[in-house]
Amino acid sequence: MTAETDGTPVAAAHGQAPQPQVLYCTWHPDRETGLRCLRCERPMCVECARRHPVGMRCKECARELRPPIYKVSGSGLALAGVAAAVAGAVFGAVAFVAVFAFGLFGILIAFFLGGLLGGLQAEIVSRSAGRKRGRVLQRVALAGLVVGSLLPLAPVGAGVVASLAQGRFAGAAPSATILIGTLAYLAGAAAAVRSRLA
Repeated sequence: MTAETDGTPVAAAHGQAPQPQVLYCTWHPDRETGLRCLRCERPMCVECARRHPVGMRCKECARELRPPIYKVSGSGLALAGVAAAVAGAVFGAVAFVAVFAFGLFGILIAFFLGGLLGGLQAEIVSRSAGRKRGRVLQRVALAGLVVGSLLPLAPVGAGVVASLAQGRFAGAAPSATILIGTLAYLAGAAAAVRSRLA
């Protein structure tokens, strides 16, 4: 019986190694790859591969295997956005008053206040989304903080520009302190949000 008739490849029958099959990424058919998902065994390129504790997974299998705490529904995300905007506006006003009342010392107070209020912002956003966490909610919470902080800063920024335009540098100093204090508040708040919603 010949190699062709008994099902044995001709190359293997003559002692040659069979040629490996060329694989193409499932999501990028123009890319050759040697990777396969360890769960569904679909070919994937490096861009579509996700590191997993038990090996490489494709992006779809990695998404399916995410813990439920990181899966946020559309309605949960909408509620979190509203809560982030409202809380961010309230907390931004509190930070503004603190910096305004204490001057240069208020910059330090604003930084620590940012850590406290940022943690509270993260908790409010998480509860609004059904006690979820993750990068999406981090962005929502941070957006609420930034927008809430910028609302009281709009007239301050206009005052700084007007004072500088008129050559009154001394008149711009208190407003500059408020701007720096707000940035310090946002730095502390951003660190708290990232750690609480990670």
